[in-house]
Amino acid sequence: MATHAELTQIAARYTAAWNSKSPEAVASFCVADDVIVLNRGEP
Repeated sequence: MATHAELTQIAARYTAAWNSKSPEAVASFCVADDVIVLNRGEP
């Protein structure tokens, strides 16, 4: 299981990718069969 510090680092890297407005940077956090659900809505 990931530690709090590791999860914080992942969150910071994802935030930086999102803020870069680079689809490739955000996509680097995805796997082939993942689904993004925003605001607890339908995927």
